[in-house]
Formats: sequence, structure tokens, C-alpha cells
Amino acid sequence: MTPGKAARERRLLIVSYCYPPFPAMGSARIASFVRHLPSFGWKTAVVTIRPGRLAPFQLPESPDENPEQVCRTPTLDVSRLFRALAGGRLQGNNVSRAQAGSQGGLRRLALTLYDRFLAFPDSAWPWYFLGRRRALAFARDFRPDLILSSSPPETAHVLGDFLRRRLGVPWVPDFRDPWSQTPWKDITPGGRAAARSLELKVISGAAALCAVSEPIAEALSRLHGKSAFSVTNGFEPGPPPVPPPPVPFRLLYTGMVYPGRREPGVIFDAVRRLRLEGTADPGGLRLVFYGPHPQITRRLAAARG
Repeated sequence: MTPGKAARERRLLIVSYCYPPFPAMGSARIASFVRHLPSFGWKTAVVTIRPGRLAPFQLPESPDENPEQVCRTPTLDVSRLFRALAGGRLQGNNVSRAQAGSQGGLRRLALTLYDRFLAFPDSAWPWYFLGRRRALAFARDFRPDLILSSSPPETAHVLGDFLRRRLGVPWVPDFRDPWSQTPWKDITPGGRAAARSLELKVISGAAALCAVSEPIAEALSRLHGKSAFSVTNGFEPGPPPVPPPPVPFRLLYTGMVYPGRREPGVIFDAVRRLRLEGTADPGGLRLVFYGPHPQITRRLAAARG
């Protein structure tokens, strides 16, 4: 269907942990859906999280938004709860799966137990229990024709499936990353099997599957035996930027860093080589990393001088 050609306005309820002003790449994807789907005949509403001390970010309780379009429900992030109880002695956010492989002895065991029992399927699981009643009441008032949930975290799909069963409307899970098939996280065989079992159970009620890329969509289709399609991320130009000064040249990376899998080591090696050859001004280049776990990036940079 092309923009402006809809016979009637349909209603889409989006369930997403990430939504502005939550500073995450997933927020930009969902905000783009909300911004552009009305041109295709869809009225949208969003169920998301409420900012707070034990939520992933702290901002005013009432952001500047239409309450008829956005339902903010209570949540609690298990990793933040543990850091609060530890009085700041624990660092990082959802780092256990990414770093367990580099740990040893009791620490590795503790991280494995944390992933398998305390943060399963993810550290956001309290959102389902704390927010589902309010989400259901909001959804009933909105009366959607379709529900779309977006992950990670995968708890969004658990909540999406709950609303699907209660409302009796079609539901489409949107995967920005794979669930049990993810290549980015270190998961024990038992943990991966448990994640796969839960994924198969939760996704069984989906009408179709959506993913951020064709390879992920194909893998999901094979796993679940359902139709899957891709809606890729894109670039949406804003106002013309102010021309930056000629130096330093800034290279920006946004997102997760996974040691040994997706990390900036090759960039650091290249910069070090340019400096040793004298072909790059040490003050003419700045690498900027925007995302969690800055200690990982600092460690990789220090290891390469």
C-alpha cells in the first residue's frame, strides 16, 4: 500500500522497551515507525517503560508526549537493582553474557547463574509483571487491529504475546537482534537451549515475523516455520547540519561492543599504525563511542597503546 491510499485508518499497538527519550538505537527505529506509519493508513500507539531509578534511564516522569498515544508502564531492571544493592560496586549493564567467557572460577559460575535464573530471558523481565495490567487497559481502550512488539529485550515479546491472547488480535514480533540464535552473546549450552525453548513457546502465536535484516528474517523463518520479512534500519535526514571545523576528524560508533566478536580493535590498530608511520596527526582524529560498557573500549584501546 502506498502512502495516502488507505481505505480506512487501521490501528497498530507497538510494544517496545526502547522508545524516546530512552537513549538507544531501538528507540530511533520505533520512533520512525510511529512517525511514518500514519502515511500508510495506520494510527499508532506505544506501550513502553516509565523512566525511574531502577529503570534504564532517569528523566522527568511525564515526557512531552500525547498520553493517548503513549502508555508508560512501571518497570525494574534486575541488573540495576543488583548494582543499587551493591552500593555501586558492580559496574556495567547486561554485561554478563558478553563477558562471561573472559571470566574464570566462581565469577564465571556466578555470571552463568545470573543469566540462567535471575536475568532470564533478560534483565527486563519484571516489566512484564509490573506493567501488563496497565498495558492491557490501555490496549483495550485503543482497540488495535494489530500488535507489534520489538526486541531486545525479549520481554517485549512476552508482553506482546500476553496482549495478543487477551485481545484476540494478530501479533507480529519485530527482531532487531536474534533471540536464542544470537551470535553476539556468550551463552552456555543449557542457557541457549532454555532460551530456544521459551522463544518457540512465545513466538508460536505470532501471525508473522519481522526482522532488521534479511539473514535474521531467514533464520527466524526456518526456526519458527513462519513467514518472515525484513524492515531494515535507514537514514532519515534532518535539518542541514552546521559545517564542522576541519579538524579533528570525528569517527562515531553507536551501539554494543562484544569482545572477540564485534569490537573496535582493528580501528585502534589502524590508528596506531598511521601514527607510527607519521602519516596522521595525533590530534587530528577523534574516535567517539556512544553506548554501554565504556570500560571494555578503554581496555581495548589501552592494549594497543
